[in-house]
Amino acid sequence: MMDEARRKNEADADRAVKAAMEALGLDDDKPPTTEEERQKYLTRQLQLGEQFLNQGPSHFRAAATCLFRALQVYPDPIKLLMAFQETVPPPVLDMVMQMMAQEGPPGTEAGGKRGPGGGREDEKIQEILD
Repeated sequence: MMDEARRKNEADADRAVKAAMEALGLDDDKPPTTEEERQKYLTRQLQLGEQFLNQGPSHFRAAATCLFRALQVYPDPIKLLMAFQETVPPPVLDMVMQMMAQEGPPGTEAGGKRGPGGGREDEKIQEILD
């Protein structure tokens, strides 16, 4: 029963993010390819995340989704994660970390395969959280 409720909350959060992206005229499913697109995507995801955070706990999942997406395109995800640790409510940060565990940290492939950093980013992320 709890898993069913969690899945429904996740689906609702995904729909909220998608609706917000569509309202802004952004293609949610298209990953940014140019530096300019990445910068716009990053800015929009951070803004949306902040807006969802300001709407309270019922919107925390949507906020975490946006912040996770921002981490995926940020050039120095460790630095951004450290900023999140100082500014984002712990339940939202926990959700972001769960997403990273499922999808893999930025710079790695999903499923735990290491990217060019040989896993050092994983270790740094874990250090930050400990």
